[in-house]
Amino acid sequence: MLLEENNNCACGTNPRSHKSTKVVYIVTNTRYTTAADFDEGKGTTLIDSVHTTSRAANLRARKVMFARTSPGFEIDEDKIIDEVKDGLYTGIGVGGAETNGCYARKCEVEAKPIDIEDDGSSEEEGHDGEDWNMG
Repeated sequence: MLLEENNNCACGTNPRSHKSTKVVYIVTNTRYTTAADFDEGKGTTLIDSVHTTSRAANLRARKVMFARTSPGFEIDEDKIIDEVKDGLYTGIGVGGAETNGCYARKCEVEAKPIDIEDDGSSEEEGHDGEDWNMG
């Protein structure tokens, strides 16, 4: 007598397919053009990169916070406060010139769970698993 296997997988018609949840770490960079915008939390936020480890994301966020690569968007390094809370980096700095359109900046790492459907094949073969730069 054959026994039927009851597959309660919520992953569609493929019994080899399984859903799992993974966490990605997103590095965001927010620029505040004026002191009033900073006080009101009105800034422009861009996604800088996405990482598979918090360590890689924290390193990237810190590098972005202290970078001097964007003329006009620089802030005073002596006025940067950064911390790692719950394993995720946040840096806030002020002292930029409002006339250049960047009074303050905030760079932070956010952890976001994502659903992954695994059908046994891998689309990430050859990827080092560290990050995907958005810019």
